[in-house]
Amino acid sequence: MKASLKTAGLALALTGALALAGCGAADSEPDGGTASGTAGVDIGDGKTIELPQGDLKIGLFLQSAATAFNQSLLKGAQDAAVKYGYTIEPIDGQFDLNKQLNQLQTAATNGTYDVAAVEPLVGASECAAMTRVLPAAGVLVLTTGTPCDTSTKPAGDELWVPGTLATIAGDTTYTYTKAFLQNAIRAFPGAQKVALVTGPELDPLVINQKQAVAELAGTNPDFDVNFVYTDWTTPKALSATRDYLSANPDVTAVLSSFSPDVTRSVVTAMESVDMLGKVGLADQGATSYSVDQVKNGNMTFTLPYFPDEYGRLLVETVHSAQMGEDTPRFISNIPDEYGTVEDPVVITRDNADDFTPRY
Repeated sequence: MKASLKTAGLALALTGALALAGCGAADSEPDGGTASGTAGVDIGDGKTIELPQGDLKIGLFLQSAATAFNQSLLKGAQDAAVKYGYTIEPIDGQFDLNKQLNQLQTAATNGTYDVAAVEPLVGASECAAMTRVLPAAGVLVLTTGTPCDTSTKPAGDELWVPGTLATIAGDTTYTYTKAFLQNAIRAFPGAQKVALVTGPELDPLVINQKQAVAELAGTNPDFDVNFVYTDWTTPKALSATRDYLSANPDVTAVLSSFSPDVTRSVVTAMESVDMLGKVGLADQGATSYSVDQVKNGNMTFTLPYFPDEYGRLLVETVHSAQMGEDTPRFISNIPDEYGTVEDPVVITRDNADDFTPRY
């Protein structure tokens, strides 16, 4: 799901219009128009993509294939694809923005996929590839997990950008991030010095967090949030968290943005400075690891992620489009039984036994 961003220079393949186009309408439709055995799929601004009938090859462009989150996302997509005869091919961005930009350009040049489902590392840098370059090559695009750009708009149709079929998001949106922080404020009342262990500063989730923290500070001035940046990997999260806690023994609560990868390191770091069980702890993910920490009393609450739903929903959305059905522009991955992006179900010791982690 998350990334350490290697952003030194744009990939050479993405030059000219790609570097300058930004987000917006797709270029003119590919040659050929409506063809026999295809379905015209609306991508906004009067543009369509001719999607073949029958079996489809879907390229799943992941920030990284190594995280537990994305392994769950991939499995959800592969499981859903079986009943339609689709092929899901994961493309590993390896936490490298330039690499993912090149992968998108190569897919457009070679016509490798009928559909590109993209989990962008830095949406604002990749929006032109997703809304112009790939559609011009006849590839249907949808975004998953992270919107096309890094705006902090509320969860909903505003996150969709013309040139793509849909945005599948929910638990990575600004709205859900704000709900996590609001639950932390309720769980840890009064004056608090909070360490928020998160990813790189350019990561869309981190941008959302900054905006939410700034907004909530106006009504909660005693909830002092301090960002601890990592690259979303366990080693970096461990060293960054341990260093921060050692230098700031007055921390009263710790929040982890990503379980299990970051949360494991947070727990280890808190143990090393004798804070575990003595200061507040909460995280995002509700993985098996986090739920165990809630049950044993080390963690006050965890807010679920549903990566498998991203995978399932992207396949179902593509199939609906292939069948000529109207598809929503924004699709939340939060299952109905777990609330909404504005008011999600929080996992605490009171309900942990009734919750089944997704990964």
